[in-house]
Amino acid sequence: MAIKTVTFTRLLDAPPAIVFPLWTEAKHLSKWFAPKHFTVPECTVDARVGGEVRLTMRAPDGTEYPMKSVFEQLVPSTLIVTRNWAGFDAEGKPGFETVQTYTFTAEGDKTRLDVKAEVIWMEPHMAPAIAGMETGWNQTLDKLEEVISTLGSGS
Repeated sequence: MAIKTVTFTRLLDAPPAIVFPLWTEAKHLSKWFAPKHFTVPECTVDARVGGEVRLTMRAPDGTEYPMKSVFEQLVPSTLIVTRNWAGFDAEGKPGFETVQTYTFTAEGDKTRLDVKAEVIWMEPHMAPAIAGMETGWNQTLDKLEEVISTLGSGS
């Protein structure tokens, strides 16, 4: 049972065939997968079941937040499920674990994206980060929409 679950739905101005690779290719993911004012200086993606995503989010103050994900399900243009670890300490032990489900549904020439992020466990010191999940995800999805708007596939 999850400690905390957050869900989001966005109607994106591009079809699933355009949106899906933004989640599975490092060259795209590194442009948007972090909250507002954060950058992603390091990102690798092995887009297959059992493959990993490793990325580092850098805050405006220079603090770096590494993250690791493993693809548990990957159905092109339809579904991604990842298990994720972040909040690593100096010894490399994660501070929390999430399972994230991304569903891509065609609606005409657009994509309805449903995101579900479930915190499976966390260390007590990670409570502030977990408390900010909604804000962080909304800012991240705003950045995704900005990237999509630059692709020339929407209006």
